[in-house]
Amino acid sequence: MKRIKAFALTDLLALISLVVMAGTGLVLFRFWPTGSGGAGKNPDYINSFIGLNHQQWVLFHDWSALVFIILMVIHLAMHCGFMKEMIGNLRK
Repeated sequence: MKRIKAFALTDLLALISLVVMAGTGLVLFRFWPTGSGGAGKNPDYINSFIGLNHQQWVLFHDWSALVFIILMVIHLAMHCGFMKEMIGNLRK
């Protein structure tokens, strides 16, 4: 039962970090698109969104992506035996 709880916890945390990463990515895409339309020329430019500036959103996005990657490595390591078994079955 502990193994199932570990799988569930890892998957839940990965899902949460994926949702955070996607949400912050959408905020960055919508409010701070890449290009030359900075604060000086673009009347729609905003300095912050929900109290966080661009750099804080990028930092939040990057950290959630790093957490997601780490959790996916853990997830794959936890399922290593299953993957070996499936590959062995394909060879038969």
